[in-house]
Amino acid sequence: MRGRWGANFLELFFVAALLMLFGITTYTLVSVGGSTYRRVMEKRADSANLRVALSYMATQIRQHDRTGGVQIRSLPDGGECLVLTDHYGGEAYELRIYLHDGTLRESLSPAADPLDPAYGAEIAAIDGLKLTYAGPTETPEQAVRLDVWAGQGSGRRESAVTLRLHADPWRPGETPPSSAPAQEVEIIP
Repeated sequence: MRGRWGANFLELFFVAALLMLFGITTYTLVSVGGSTYRRVMEKRADSANLRVALSYMATQIRQHDRTGGVQIRSLPDGGECLVLTDHYGGEAYELRIYLHDGTLRESLSPAADPLDPAYGAEIAAIDGLKLTYAGPTETPEQAVRLDVWAGQGSGRRESAVTLRLHADPWRPGETPPSSAPAQEVEIIP
């Protein structure tokens, strides 16, 4: 009888060891799979936000591609702001697109009003935005380069696009030539 008790204990010990090994292996696989899935989904979200940001800005630039319609200005915090000008009811309005607190934002207001960065509507979550004139040396304002990025370090994802402007170039700070008619937009309630 004593020998059988030892055999039962030994069998029980091996079964418990196998169950523990199976449990540890399962936990490791689930943990690794979960973290891999989380990284893949973060990269996917970053890529989607970058595409949304670039597509939105490119579409807005194309809609405002006329003399005096597209400008790049510096913000007080050191960033850049894409300024797109329209006229509503005879008054100049500016659509300002900028980065604030990790979010690409837009703000539409009269041209004379100062920009309040926290006020803008959120467009996409990105970590960086760089706007530059990218045309030929003699007229750099004939093209705009948009660089956006999300993530940090080795996980950083970047996207960029350069758009050629078809309107007559003009220097920032100058008044656009008055020969171009202002586009009037009628707002129907």
